[in-house]
Amino acid sequence: MRETPRSAARARMVRASRPSRRVISSAAATICARLMLPQGRRSRAGGAAGGAAGGAAGGWSGPVADMRRTVADHLADCCPQDLGSPYLTSTRKADAMPGGPEQDGPERNRSERSGMVAALLAAAFPASLAQTIVIAALPVLRDELDVPAAQVTWTLTAFMLAGAVVTPIAGRLGDLYGHRRVLVACLLLFTAGTVAAGLAASAHSFGWLVAGRAVQGTGSGAFPLALGIARSALPPHRLKGVVALVSAVFGIGGSAGMVVAGPLVDAAGTPWLFWATLVLAAGALALATRLPVTRPGGGSGRIDPVGAVLLSATLVCLLLAISQGRAWGWGSARVAGLFAGAAVALAAFVAAELRVRAPLVDLRLLRGRGPVTTTLATLVVCVAMFGSITLIPQFVQAPRASGYGFGLSASAAGLLMVPMAVLMLLAGPAAPRIARRAGSRVPFQAGAVCAVAAFALLAWAHGALWEVYAACAVIGVGYGLAFAAIGNLVVENAPPGQTGVATGVNTIVRTVGAAVGAQAVTAILAARTAPAAKLPPESGYTGAFAVLAAVAVVALGVAAAIPRAPEAARDPREERGLDSGNVQVRALE
Repeated sequence: MRETPRSAARARMVRASRPSRRVISSAAATICARLMLPQGRRSRAGGAAGGAAGGAAGGWSGPVADMRRTVADHLADCCPQDLGSPYLTSTRKADAMPGGPEQDGPERNRSERSGMVAALLAAAFPASLAQTIVIAALPVLRDELDVPAAQVTWTLTAFMLAGAVVTPIAGRLGDLYGHRRVLVACLLLFTAGTVAAGLAASAHSFGWLVAGRAVQGTGSGAFPLALGIARSALPPHRLKGVVALVSAVFGIGGSAGMVVAGPLVDAAGTPWLFWATLVLAAGALALATRLPVTRPGGGSGRIDPVGAVLLSATLVCLLLAISQGRAWGWGSARVAGLFAGAAVALAAFVAAELRVRAPLVDLRLLRGRGPVTTTLATLVVCVAMFGSITLIPQFVQAPRASGYGFGLSASAAGLLMVPMAVLMLLAGPAAPRIARRAGSRVPFQAGAVCAVAAFALLAWAHGALWEVYAACAVIGVGYGLAFAAIGNLVVENAPPGQTGVATGVNTIVRTVGAAVGAQAVTAILAARTAPAAKLPPESGYTGAFAVLAAVAVVALGVAAAIPRAPEAARDPREERGLDSGNVQVRALE
């Protein structure tokens, strides 16, 4: 074939771009020296003409040969192999054979990355499922454990309290000691708590069940640790997608927990709420040990044990006073002492967090109208959300003889939550589109309006099951819009360079709001229940739904006070990236 001027020029360019044998030899020798490998002796088969690269291909003996072959393979993967140079060809025979046991570099990296992402998702799923798996089973647990409704809610609240405290600490410990090591420790604690909860449910021991659920709550630390591993092991252009997947798993797990609890209880009993979770925890633990090791030493290197203790004391005193107010008397010394203790612990917590360098909750971020109103709006809407998903399953499972319930089984009550969960996931993507046109607070306000309408319907029109289904659907749309907007509101109102810290503070506020909402509605039911009665009257549920409607109105008013973000501060490309990582968190929180 006659050589044309163009083909001759291309050949000269190819030859000029080829690394010389000397360059390859020098690179291989330098890498081996940096790895502190001995030079070794060449075998007779290698000869002296092979050079360092030739020796790496087959002329070195012993363990050094394996390492030098690896060096040559990495050099070959980095160099253009289609130039026809024999010393740039990989020495692995499997690479040259179609369908060989080893894959080439890009495919192998893609396979390893997929396995790592699957392990991260598996580590995040059990805790997200366990958080909500007891919700549909609360009436059954109340009867089996023979405790009042105000107390059985502690099986839900204990998990969330532990998660609120452990989540920021787990991230700091991961920076200090390595994210994989701390993740495995969190999963071990979660597994131990699951076993304790399962045994307590089998023995009908309420106290041990609450303790087991609190230990289970340490599994919530898997979320920041999984993101820490992803940041360390993935390139930036892959990170947003993985963050979105991990966030989606938390949302999907939280929704699945509400749905699968009923069938599990009806088919196998309440202990299987925890034995089924144990199977998932064991699988997640096995996969977590195969995750890449992250190098410790990042972050601030400090934790805030004083802040963790004071936050725990504040929440425990407050929620215990709310849950026991009816039984002990709202004017009793014990309840008054608990409220006073909560106030003192809160004041000490604020003072401590403003003084330490690396606080558990950086309250300095709450300066200015934007951060304060965004935080309050998040707190209020989470109170309403978890109040509703605590009330509705109990309401529909009440026997028809009570005059207001539908006598549904736990399975049917769980299926009732499906429209809410599905529409929550479907409505979320509409929020960023609305935000780009009208600002992020508009979808939040639209969600609050939906919540007001749904709670008003439940308070005054709940005689037919379709009305409850319709209300659940509207609640799902409302919370999907509201929680999708919260992520962007946090980013828009965070100080420059403090977006990550502001998001962490907002996550803690969500968990606190969820715990307060669950306990508050059960306290309302308990206040309307006669001392000798086992079930609250219809007026208790009507009053609770009316209170939730008022809470949603407060959320609407607080959202109106959130300042509009300047147009220059809203980058559409940045919004799309943030939406992919934050929208899916709404179903969990």
